[in-house]
Amino acid sequence: IVGLLDSRTPETGDDLRRMEERVDGDRDFVVGLRPAASSLVSVAAGNARRLLCGLLLGVSVDPARIACVMTSDERAAEAIPRSLVRGWAGWAELVGRAHLQGLRIRTTTLAPAIAKRGPSDDVARHTRVGVLETLRGLSRLRPGMGLSYRHRSPVYWSLRVYALAQRLLGEGPERVLAPVANLIPAGASVTDLCCGPAGLYTHYLRDKGCRYIGMDFNAHFVTRLRRRGVDARFIELPGGPIASADYVVMCASLYHFRHCEERLLRHMLAAAHRGVIISEPVRNLSSHPSSLLGRLANRLTNPGIGSYEFRHDPSTFRRFAEHHRASDLIIETENPHAIAVFKK
Repeated sequence: IVGLLDSRTPETGDDLRRMEERVDGDRDFVVGLRPAASSLVSVAAGNARRLLCGLLLGVSVDPARIACVMTSDERAAEAIPRSLVRGWAGWAELVGRAHLQGLRIRTTTLAPAIAKRGPSDDVARHTRVGVLETLRGLSRLRPGMGLSYRHRSPVYWSLRVYALAQRLLGEGPERVLAPVANLIPAGASVTDLCCGPAGLYTHYLRDKGCRYIGMDFNAHFVTRLRRRGVDARFIELPGGPIASADYVVMCASLYHFRHCEERLLRHMLAAAHRGVIISEPVRNLSSHPSSLLGRLANRLTNPGIGSYEFRHDPSTFRRFAEHHRASDLIIETENPHAIAVFKK
């Protein structure tokens, strides 16, 4: 179990032992809260902060009251010691990212004697965080957590709009995803990076009995997929922790990582037990002879992270696959997507 403590919280005590007992499973993320202030104004402000945090980050917790966190989840435990928590906003980001990772957020209120250890004026400062300050602070966190609409193309605002755009571009699941699904045996475990609407799972892998985890930087996609029963998790590539599986897959997204392809591939191979499968468009509207149409297609494929101007063609994708010693390379003239398989 790994935790992160506020400087006013002691490293021993009944509160921390009680928090430890609440870490029942690998997916638990326990948050220790300072006691709420008793005045009506403070109660109203706390409720407003909790409402804003729920609306903007997806976690209904008052960020000004967070004093410590604790988890046994391996990926969250790796991230916590590296966290640079600065004030209530840093705590809010830490808990928000745990929620996007699919962890179960559980809260417990610390005893007054423990929570108020330290200068009383410092404690009061935490409970007096204004509603407007909370709104501004949480809004600044959203782009880095994949929650901002303003920093991405409208195509990535909605799962339905994204799926419709793929259809209109002639990149429906039968052309893009079916060839990838055919390479994955029934019952295998799969991690799908930049999963989008998780079509690989819903159209193909679910019927094959595969264990599936979809990972994406688009937090709105992640939360909506969870509501549909898909195991979806937030990830920030190229360095974010990839869930290990038999096969790690990426479809139509390698071009976003043009300047770190080698690092990303190494990261994918480290998480894969049996192999990595990359499907990439090599004939694109972005390369259309009409410069206006090409620029428009480029703009519409901005996901809010990475680059989006570059596109692979058959020759550049072949060089990528051969340079990294792909086990199999599939490039067909009638299919706008090429596939590289890297077996372990």
